[in-house]
Amino acid sequence: MGKLESILSGTNDTPGFWPGNPLCATKLAYARGLSLPVSRALAEAAPASDHFVDRGDEEIELNLALGSDLIWVAPEIVHGSWKSPDGRPLWDVTGGKPRESLGSPGVFAETEDPSEVDDFPWPDPACLDLSVTREIMEKARARNLGILGGTWGCFFHIACDFFGMENYFVKMYTDPEVVHRVTEHILDFYLALQKRILDEMGGLIDACFFGNDLGTQRSPLIGPELFRTFFLPYARRFVGLSKSYGKRVFIHSCGSIVDFIPDLIEIGVDGLHPLQALAAGMDADNLVARFGGKLVFMGGMDTQDLLPFGKPEEVEREAERLLSVFGNRFILSPSHEALLPNVPIANILALRSVLDRRNR
Repeated sequence: MGKLESILSGTNDTPGFWPGNPLCATKLAYARGLSLPVSRALAEAAPASDHFVDRGDEEIELNLALGSDLIWVAPEIVHGSWKSPDGRPLWDVTGGKPRESLGSPGVFAETEDPSEVDDFPWPDPACLDLSVTREIMEKARARNLGILGGTWGCFFHIACDFFGMENYFVKMYTDPEVVHRVTEHILDFYLALQKRILDEMGGLIDACFFGNDLGTQRSPLIGPELFRTFFLPYARRFVGLSKSYGKRVFIHSCGSIVDFIPDLIEIGVDGLHPLQALAAGMDADNLVARFGGKLVFMGGMDTQDLLPFGKPEEVEREAERLLSVFGNRFILSPSHEALLPNVPIANILALRSVLDRRNR
């Protein structure tokens, strides 16, 4: 039984560790710092890409070199997996126009008639090639890494982009049926993709991992009524599908979402990531006091201040504190998976060293 599986089943003696999935520029810096081979694809992608995974070899080697117990593999971030027959991006949220910010109007920014939503050329999940995703999982399994898998399933993000953030929240009041129709199309795509993944490679996946950022530094992005209307029913369907395959489910959500956690537990979520350490209510003591024993926690190591600007000894002290608060049903990890290049590799290695001392 691997570390991730043992943590999920509650049979583990020690916590786990995941360094996240750093930005390409960060991966490049870490690989060079550890004297690991660097592919041309990664070197070329580093200046521009956020998440990027090629054929997995260097991804696996970097995780192992950093002491990770697991790896995240989603087809949407595997280079070249989206094979559109007409050259359109997976989510053409602006209809081919430049997108300058989260508030940039999307194709449905002015839509008032739900029937117009159906006429949009929605993507076909069959156009996602899963072969490399499976290849990476098989290689990771052979190296004894636990696997977080499945589609990223970020239907809330994508719906937001189709309207523009401000328009999205306004239309929840002015045109709720349009918002629902857009969300249904997006979720249908992700449900079909998730089913394909679980049918074809479910045996390789330890837990499903999907992400929808719902919080700001101080509070949720939307109130509880809107959350239970425009997010929770769709999340319930996604989690339910994954559960029907016998999979445990982690959700990723940045920001202060403490008020939503009881609902997430109720729909069957098993694990919470990334525990944004400085967001309101997301500190370790509060999370354990309110939800200890109900969730596996993953994250918690501050990426806003401590990891980029702290010294390794300060990082080690905070890691020790988190481990003492969260206990063994915990995966120590940065409080955002996409580490920026300003996080020194020494501070990531310091996290692993704390766990290594505990495991002796």
